[in-house]
Amino acid sequence: MTLTKNRSPYLVDNTTLSVMAGATLTVEPGVVVKFYNDAGLYVLGKIIAKGTAAEPVVFTSFYDDQYCGDTNGDGTNSVAIPGHWPGVSLFNAGASGSVFENIIFRYAGKSYHGFGSGVSLNLENVSVEISGSVFEYGGGIGLRLNNVSAIISNNVFRYNNLNRGALGMDVIGSPGAVITGKQVYRQYNGHVPYEFRRSCGFQCFRK
Repeated sequence: MTLTKNRSPYLVDNTTLSVMAGATLTVEPGVVVKFYNDAGLYVLGKIIAKGTAAEPVVFTSFYDDQYCGDTNGDGTNSVAIPGHWPGVSLFNAGASGSVFENIIFRYAGKSYHGFGSGVSLNLENVSVEISGSVFEYGGGIGLRLNNVSAIISNNVFRYNNLNRGALGMDVIGSPGAVITGKQVYRQYNGHVPYEFRRSCGFQCFRK
């Protein structure tokens, strides 16, 4: 399945959109996907999302008027807030080989009872590449790596919600994680309790 710019924005309404094992979701540059309050994206197969600097791929809240305008047609009566929707999760080996390049994650990381709560992009037991992406206005943690083999390069983590112990990036285990290039951390209201947390000893390393 391919999401194309000319059909944007895509709206996901209070459901979990799943990419099943063996399937591949391709997202073209310039695509905007808006998620309603309880909507999220779970990837059991593979996702290849490649934006460009000029035309990033955007995953954001239904209430975010900055991208593709006032989708819900209520003017300024509603606004997006950190943690409006659950986020994106990849959580088994079938999602390995996924790529996120020039992606903007906004207003994700809703807290709930379940896998990936409070995380904009949650990865577990996969191999992925993430580069040139922005994690902003999240409800808690921008990016979590749990037992992941990954190349993480040149990303921005900013304005994530301080009140829930915001983290730019949380690395657990992940002996194959390589964090390279320049990562920029600017957390909510200028207060940064944690920018980067690593609990993987000497196996995970940063270039």
